[in-house]
Amino acid sequence: MYHQSNSRLLNNNQSFLPDNPAGSFFYFFAMQRKIVSNRNAFLFLLIILFSNGYSQTNYFNKRYELTSFSAWDFSTTVIEIPDGYVVLGETGGEYNWRTNSLIKIDLLGNIEWIKTIGDTISEWSIGYPGSLIKAVGPFYYSAGLHRSYTSDWVHDRGLLIKYNADFDTLWSREYGEISEPYDTAYIFRNLKQTSDGGVIITGVRYPHDAMNASAYMIKTDSSGNKQWDKTFTNLSGDTQGFSVIQTSDGGFAIGAFQYYHVPPPNETGDPIVIKTDSLGNLQWVRNLGGDLMDTQAMVSNSNDGSILVLSAFSYLILNEDDCAKRIHITKITNNNTILIDRFYNNTPYLLYPENISCNQDGTIIAAGTAGTNFTEYPHMAGWIFKLNTNGDSLWFREYNLVSQNMSSNVFYDAIQTSDNGYLGCGYVNPVYPDTGTQDVWLVKVDSMGCESPSFCWVNSPEPIIALPAGQLQVWPNPAKEMFTITGFKATSNHCILEIYDLYGRKALEQQIAQGNEIVLIDCAGWPPGLYTARISLNGKIIGPVKIILQ
Repeated sequence: MYHQSNSRLLNNNQSFLPDNPAGSFFYFFAMQRKIVSNRNAFLFLLIILFSNGYSQTNYFNKRYELTSFSAWDFSTTVIEIPDGYVVLGETGGEYNWRTNSLIKIDLLGNIEWIKTIGDTISEWSIGYPGSLIKAVGPFYYSAGLHRSYTSDWVHDRGLLIKYNADFDTLWSREYGEISEPYDTAYIFRNLKQTSDGGVIITGVRYPHDAMNASAYMIKTDSSGNKQWDKTFTNLSGDTQGFSVIQTSDGGFAIGAFQYYHVPPPNETGDPIVIKTDSLGNLQWVRNLGGDLMDTQAMVSNSNDGSILVLSAFSYLILNEDDCAKRIHITKITNNNTILIDRFYNNTPYLLYPENISCNQDGTIIAAGTAGTNFTEYPHMAGWIFKLNTNGDSLWFREYNLVSQNMSSNVFYDAIQTSDNGYLGCGYVNPVYPDTGTQDVWLVKVDSMGCESPSFCWVNSPEPIIALPAGQLQVWPNPAKEMFTITGFKATSNHCILEIYDLYGRKALEQQIAQGNEIVLIDCAGWPPGLYTARISLNGKIIGPVKIILQ
């Protein structure tokens, strides 16, 4: 294993979005000097600002290449430290061998150092969002996978690394089989520090000669010594752990995915929550999925001691590869009582919720990626979604750096920062005419999710929450190729949707089958402009609602 440092940041032409001078601490006070000519008055202003807790928000939207080998790079986790941020990333590295990277970023988004952990004879991979954490004292932990190649297979071990305050490796521990034959894989995806100073980790245990994987959890002390582990083999299907928390009752909760081996188009998978006691013994399992292919569950602690869960719920089959989905956020008590169970957005293509957390004031922040056009190779945008403690939408923003149709802007994680803003991390993957290779991507925004004081994604649709009866909602709006209409329930087969253009001409009339609550409209090829939609149900009119087509 080697541990090396280097540093490389793309120039402004490559990053596509130059630094905003208004995001600078010094720019603010330069403006004050133009206004306040008297030095004493200026000093008085400084005292007033700082005594009132003034905190300047920094903004940036940048991409970072981690090696000089033009390899792919990505990141899944970001944390804040006193003088900046540290990102956990992964790169193809030399000869395309996977290696771990820790990237120190200053408050303005500039790289200060990169530390790489890996070698050229094996693979070192990082975990899912939340796989780098701050521990008590000047220590940090990360979790992932170390893979070696054997003569007839691979040897996969769960990886735990502990760092000092400067992010130098103190030790690394591997968990799994220690002697041949290596017929079982151990993969770590997420970890938390426990109340006794140890570490709890979740992931997957996968016997190579068996069809199904099993969710896995291991508890260690602060030195990485295993205290106990649990493999949840009694759950049906292929079950994998993606996130873990210690719950307020001293037990643990795993956010997992349960996949059932059914041939397409009937294959399905569900987000599940696995709740255990303090020793990892199973207490209950909650399935949050539907009949179609959903996504994994990601869990977080709520400020009221409950379990927050983020996933995506599929409500309509689009093709053999994807379903239209909605963001699904649930709050569950330790004894398996649902407190909040809400659905947001109707995304007709490629929705990937990735992480959820609770802010200091109890508000909720979630992050992920979604397609923005319905094509074989859609453009992907990262998103951050903020909700209040009751699960009501506060704002929803989408973010891009590479902008062409087939380019991808992917978010895995977003955190609240000490200036009350947010920092999202992931990667960008450009497709011509966007240039460069796949790079780590960071976006720093303010408390409203805006990328600068004068630039905010005001056209991003706000997510749909539970609707009063008789009100229709459209998402996305404005729309380009497809949109969904909700806010009704077809209680009989006498349910008709009508859409009219600006001149009152009927653009569409469609019967809605009994029981449906959502209708998906393909508007590709419709002339741009203003449309109105209404639904006739048993002789009563619901709506109308306005739709803008771009």
